[in-house]
Amino acid sequence: MPEACYILHRRAYRESSLLVDVFSFQRGRFTAIAKGAYKRNSERSALLQPFQPLLIECTSKGSLPVVTSAEAPSQPITLRGVSSFCGLYVNELILKLCPELQTFTGLFELYAETLAALSAKDQDTAVVRWFELRFLSELGLLTSFDADWRGDVIDADARYYLGEDMQFVSTLDNQSANVRLYDGANLQSLNTLLEGAQVTDHASAIDRLSPEMAKDARHLCAYFIDQALEGRALNSRDLLKQHKEFSAALSATGSMSE
Repeated sequence: MPEACYILHRRAYRESSLLVDVFSFQRGRFTAIAKGAYKRNSERSALLQPFQPLLIECTSKGSLPVVTSAEAPSQPITLRGVSSFCGLYVNELILKLCPELQTFTGLFELYAETLAALSAKDQDTAVVRWFELRFLSELGLLTSFDADWRGDVIDADARYYLGEDMQFVSTLDNQSANVRLYDGANLQSLNTLLEGAQVTDHASAIDRLSPEMAKDARHLCAYFIDQALEGRALNSRDLLKQHKEFSAALSATGSMSE
């Protein structure tokens, strides 16, 4: 039976085949072999690309499933500029942090919504922040935003830092803490967004993610992602940083020449 999926990553395998990392609605993340798909002018090679919604069928005769058919129910999602790097970053997060062969239907739907948002809106930062928050929450990798380490409700007027147990600690508990601080009001707002994630329209949630909330979310998500990676690097993170630095340098050069 065909599976609704996306390709997260692909690479050459032997002389003429591809290894494809698949993210499926039915069974989550897995790796499969696409025999003959690395040949020049292969129709299957043109299909088995990132950001292309797919319906595939696989057999499981050996250690790895073999792709037996693939079709595209719709056109590929077009990502340009920064959005394309954001898409690669999202793919790499799923590839490196999602356990194999575990179904995450909510995450699959979030992924599809994220690609559509990256393609349609000039809000790359907010789109990626919302994905990171929901992604970490879906995998159980995000601390609670509604209470501190004592179990007390987060105070909108207080400021907090992350303690060693990855729970929030009020600065009143440690006045000399030389750490990054987070506004209680932002934590409350982020918690409200996450609690309503299943019923809140995706685009509406992104629009409600204010610059101040997004800034705090960026640092929090980076911390929890790095903890989950356990020292592994994210290549797409470096590529995105290099792209932004290159774009900034080009802009500066253009301004100087005017």
